[in-house]
Amino acid sequence: MSADLREAVDRLLRIHLLDGATVLLFGHSNATAAIQRHLAEGGVAVRAYLDNNPMKQGASFDGVPVLEPDFIATCADTRTVVLISSPHFEVMRDQLRALGFEGEILRIVGSDVHTMLPTAEEEHVVKARASYGASLLADIRARFPRQHLVLCPFNGLGDVYWLMSYLPAFCAENGIEQAAAVVVGRGSEQVVRLSGVDTAAVLTYQEMEDLIRAVLLSDDTAYTIGFTPDRSGSPLIFQGESLTLFDYYRSVVYGLDVTARPAVPAYLDAFENTDGIPQGTSVIIAPYAKSVVPPPLAFWEGLVAEHAAAGRTVYTNVAGAEQPLPGTRPLRVPLSQMVGAVEHAGTFISLRSGLCDLVHTALARKIAVYPDAYFSTTSHKVADFFALPEWEEIVVPIG
Repeated sequence: MSADLREAVDRLLRIHLLDGATVLLFGHSNATAAIQRHLAEGGVAVRAYLDNNPMKQGASFDGVPVLEPDFIATCADTRTVVLISSPHFEVMRDQLRALGFEGEILRIVGSDVHTMLPTAEEEHVVKARASYGASLLADIRARFPRQHLVLCPFNGLGDVYWLMSYLPAFCAENGIEQAAAVVVGRGSEQVVRLSGVDTAAVLTYQEMEDLIRAVLLSDDTAYTIGFTPDRSGSPLIFQGESLTLFDYYRSVVYGLDVTARPAVPAYLDAFENTDGIPQGTSVIIAPYAKSVVPPPLAFWEGLVAEHAAAGRTVYTNVAGAEQPLPGTRPLRVPLSQMVGAVEHAGTFISLRSGLCDLVHTALARKIAVYPDAYFSTTSHKVADFFALPEWEEIVVPIG
């Protein structure tokens, strides 16, 4: 449990805000489990976790049951306080309001604790967005009435990759015959296409939030929401084990056993090699990533010099306005051909990104570069959470 989160809970205890109240935690996660334990140490018992995941409902953690959010209706005659520690606070708050809950909803995100009571103007916006989300859901269901919907509320290639990789195992275990994905951004759509799953819609982040809200408030049960990992500061632990990125999607999002195997994308294209890359003696370097701190340019220049001195031809994988590293040739390869490109080149070196997930099955030498830093605000090192089996690793000090 992070120091900020602990201080937030301690403040609740100091001001006696929870005394005499029925306390509920919305969403069972590492963060809320840590909050529950710290509240118990302070003499405050949590009545229940509320969670939209039917695979968690009915379970019990430290003696606290996990119930459907509809349970909130039974608390109308008591003073009830709901605590939420999630990046999806607004969606969860609106769900409780739509269920008729008028009590206190507190967001715990660190040293600040906020009571969120929307103004009349905010309520108007919420209603408008709820209406739009409902229309999005109706449109998708008109075109995909029987499919199990997988909602991907992010555009990280690695997240979408693992969400799609474990979908076949999830469908097989639950007797699901058809599935369709709803994604943010065209890059995510490309990854879904490689898996052979239909794309029901490509949305903006705002539209995805509206759709998730509509799904949670509907009677629709044929969906899975690929929420991103808990970044509140508590360890990423599930059933006593530390998680990696693919563990998270397998065990937490889909509820699959550790024996479940990820599927390899079914629609990879052959590498066309329009740039004439020498086979087996080339190095593809991918130095760009969205979510991790990059090493200094001197680090990459050292790698380029090392491989060039060994007689290898070095390429920089680029997209959009990205520039090749000094002393390398630019390489633009469609995502569908990247596995083939890596196998043809022979060596792939990449700052840890979603591209690593996409090519992790390539039969080549693969080296992942990690900053020596913690993942977001968790207590996990980047190299631990994003570890890839059978890859060589370089951990680079930052600062």
